[in-house]
Amino acid sequence: MTQSILLVSPALEHEADAADYVADCFSAGEMHIHGGGAIEEFDRYRDWLAFNERNKSGDTVRPGWVPGETFFGIREHDGRIVGMINLRYSLSEYLLQTGGHVGYSVRPRERRKGYASEMLRKALEILKSKGITRALVTCDEDNPASAGTIKKNGGVLENCVWDDEDKSWTQRYWIEAIDN
Repeated sequence: MTQSILLVSPALEHEADAADYVADCFSAGEMHIHGGGAIEEFDRYRDWLAFNERNKSGDTVRPGWVPGETFFGIREHDGRIVGMINLRYSLSEYLLQTGGHVGYSVRPRERRKGYASEMLRKALEILKSKGITRALVTCDEDNPASAGTIKKNGGVLENCVWDDEDKSWTQRYWIEAIDN
């Protein structure tokens, strides 16, 4: 049974656990943290927090990006960060092809416990509250766990496209918002 997960805006109190999360991903050979809002690009957590805050507004978002937010997936019973999820409130041409409205990851040692499915479910609720009733969620073709997460949340495969940037095939799924 999946333990309850909260989607929480990053704050100073998460600094040590966030650093541990990044280190876990790097130790597993993952140099890009999906859904991490570029956290791996920053040496100082406070700088990343400020960057994340700026990316919420179309006026201050990083060039080439769209407004959005990054959240920590926090396990409710112990407050541990088990995942990260980034929501994009519009789609650029690149996001329409390969990135989608949502990017996410789960701490390597916490995978296969249902956390990604719960995080995605909650993220879809946030997107719906922002007026996005049809969400694009993508994953690499060689990631059946992520495809399963998307399908569990109602994802319907539209197609598979080549991503020149990552040199990989990307599966594109659409999820229609439903009333709970």
